Amino acid sequence: MAEGEGKSPASSGEALISGGRSSAELKPWIEYAVEQAESFGRTMQETADSAVVSARSRLLELHAISSDLLNRSS
Repeated sequence: MAEGEGKSPASSGEALISGGRSSAELKPWIEYAVEQAESFGRTMQETADSAVVSARSRLLELHAISSDLLNRSS
């Protein structure tokens, strides 16, 4: 049998990707990667929410100051 015969391209590719590890050995690593991705997503969402709150607060402050200045000059 020639090299590579008897194996599907998918199984050969899976062996290259996994380094010959079984799916049971990869499962903890995959679960950890998923947890990290979810954590990153939550952090990004919290950061974006915080930026929106800060920008809104600053805009309201600028609006109040400009309204006050316009009322004084009238």
